[in-house]
Amino acid sequence: MVVVTPAPAPGLDDPPRTPPPPPPLPPRRPVVPRRLFVPRVAEPPPPPGSVTLPPVMRRIAGLTTTETTDTIEARAAGATTELTTTVLVLERVEAVHVEAVALAGAVSLTPAAGTAGTALLPPPPPPAPPEPPRVVGPEARPPAPREPARPHRHPRLRLALLLVLATIVGAGVLVLSRGDAVTPAPAPAAVAASNVVFDGADVRWVPVGDRATGYLVRVATDPALRHVVWSGSAAAADPHVHVGGQGITEDQQLYVAVTSTWHGLAGSTAAPLAVHTPLRPPSPVTDVTTKPDTGGVTVSWGAAARATGYQVVVASDAGMTKVLHTSAVVHGTKYRVALRDGARYYVLLRTVRGPAHASQDGDEQVVRGPDSRVRGFSTPLKALGTPGAPTVRPLSASTVKVSWKPVKNATRYTVTFAASKSSAQRTVVRTTHTSVTLDGVRPKAMHLRQIFYVRVVADRWGLVRHASKPRIATVLAGNARTPVAFTTTVATYNLLRTQFGDDAGRSWKKRFALSGKQLRGVGIAGLQETAWGKVGGTRPVSVVAKAAHLKVAKHPHSSKPCTTKNQPVLYAPGELTVVHCGYQKISAKGTKGINARYATWVELKDRRSHQTVLVVNAHLSAYLSGHSSASAAAERARATQAAGLVRLVAKYRHSGEPVVLTGDYNSYPGRASTTPLDVLAAHGFTTADLTARSATDGGYGSFHDFTGARSNGKPIDHVLMNAKVVATSYRVHVTNSKKAPSDHYQVSARVEVHRSR
Repeated sequence: MVVVTPAPAPGLDDPPRTPPPPPPLPPRRPVVPRRLFVPRVAEPPPPPGSVTLPPVMRRIAGLTTTETTDTIEARAAGATTELTTTVLVLERVEAVHVEAVALAGAVSLTPAAGTAGTALLPPPPPPAPPEPPRVVGPEARPPAPREPARPHRHPRLRLALLLVLATIVGAGVLVLSRGDAVTPAPAPAAVAASNVVFDGADVRWVPVGDRATGYLVRVATDPALRHVVWSGSAAAADPHVHVGGQGITEDQQLYVAVTSTWHGLAGSTAAPLAVHTPLRPPSPVTDVTTKPDTGGVTVSWGAAARATGYQVVVASDAGMTKVLHTSAVVHGTKYRVALRDGARYYVLLRTVRGPAHASQDGDEQVVRGPDSRVRGFSTPLKALGTPGAPTVRPLSASTVKVSWKPVKNATRYTVTFAASKSSAQRTVVRTTHTSVTLDGVRPKAMHLRQIFYVRVVADRWGLVRHASKPRIATVLAGNARTPVAFTTTVATYNLLRTQFGDDAGRSWKKRFALSGKQLRGVGIAGLQETAWGKVGGTRPVSVVAKAAHLKVAKHPHSSKPCTTKNQPVLYAPGELTVVHCGYQKISAKGTKGINARYATWVELKDRRSHQTVLVVNAHLSAYLSGHSSASAAAERARATQAAGLVRLVAKYRHSGEPVVLTGDYNSYPGRASTTPLDVLAAHGFTTADLTARSATDGGYGSFHDFTGARSNGKPIDHVLMNAKVVATSYRVHVTNSKKAPSDHYQVSARVEVHRSR
């Protein structure tokens, strides 16, 4: 039997009851760090302006106790900044804190409601031990009253401080034992700037892929990035940013650095890129004025803001694609451009800004502003002169040489051919020279007559044209193709009939004697209006022959003259002899009196070469009865008489024999639609004035009528020849008309007579 004695009731004097101790905590696995010993080093005082971390934080971050933020930055050489170090330490502390709590096992981290941080709470108190059984009975005494326990001061705060200290120590131990750290994101590559302007630029780089979540871009004025004037960020998917705005100015040396980031954690930084912002472009010119003249244009303008120079650009089109002139940098507000006259031009001005020594737009220190508005203008045309009649010299049966004097302000010449004065002109050649040799000139193939008209048309840039007077021309009748047998001078001279006196009142004898003297040195002479019959007992033709030292052509071995008409032939007896001769009517049948016309023909032989030449002399009608000299009837009569000459030559000429025609034909090319010269040219006879290699006073007419020389280029006295005779020179013997022995000038030609075979 068990007797339970009840405990006596507590009295007032009994001491207070002490609660039993809490049960012991389960044993924890000790953590032994591999590297716990961290030697202490005397820390030098930090430099001014630097931030020094506590030693515990430094050991957690793996830093030496003597390093400050400045030394960290210097050691990283700009790759990791102070911001990167701080964020890295905090990231490590946070990671170690979580792992230390897990190791502690009994520590819980519960975030407080409504707060952004983490609340540290102590564990709940252990449960109270059960009370011992009480004895029920009379022996039981009521328990004595307890005195309340004396509470500790701030138990939760003390526990929280101990927990933080344990966490920090555990994190340091864990870091030192594990030896790992957070690896920063690599630096971006190929940082480049484009579209660099005075207030900004576009910056691009090669991303590092998924090893970065973003990029931090900073712009500083020094390569160490101590003086940052602009900063910005970019997403990983868009590795570029536009740098600009406040802090970026013109003509500034900047350094751009791009840093990789990982969820806000700064990584490595690429080497800074040096960028120099250019000068701000100047404003455009708005007030441009032009003053054109025949030599060019003077351009003036008002000064533009920020412009230190200007460039003047001139083009021939409004789109400014056909640029004719671009000036160097002009530092004034006026510029002269030499341009051709009579053209439309367009001008614009470019403003440039740069140092005073910069002179070209390509200088890297020079910036160009916007172009001004394009302005058009026209230069006036210079006055164009009028060309004179050209000189045309035939060189062969299909080649002619055309030459002329330069025309004032002419830029080009056009040579044209025409069948007559009024017919359409055919362009043959265009040239900038003052002479041209034309091959392949075949009048019939070119729908021309054998005698045609040549003009020279001068123009100024094709805008205005002035044509010369026509020049009568022809080609040679053919090519001689045989050697020259002899040379001689052939002349034709109308001496004015004996019944007329000269302007000086001289008798016919004196006139004829003076005319004869003018014929000295001539080998063959054809005279007109010189009679065989005696006048006052004297033969006029004999007076001329005696004064000229020539001989009248007569039948061989006879004193009978070749003709008794008024168109005798004289020759030099020392050079030539007469083979046979005669005369023949060349006018139309039935013509009588003054309308009847005859021609004298003489076959002469050169004494040295024995080459013969057929000479035909004629005086065609000056007018007809009842018709003037310029009438169409008179011109038709002369054409008929020329056809008679052709028949006469065909009758008496030997095969291949040279032929020379002389006479007063009272006509010239172009006097009528068909002249006697046209008829003869169509049958192979060309005039010396059109074919001679040189000419003296060739522009004068041969008829002066005692009123003075006429420079009209219209001779009516002619020397013609076929292809076997070539004229080397031609002359109109111009003298004082008031003292001339006749109303005609003598016309002569130096000729080369080729062999028949």
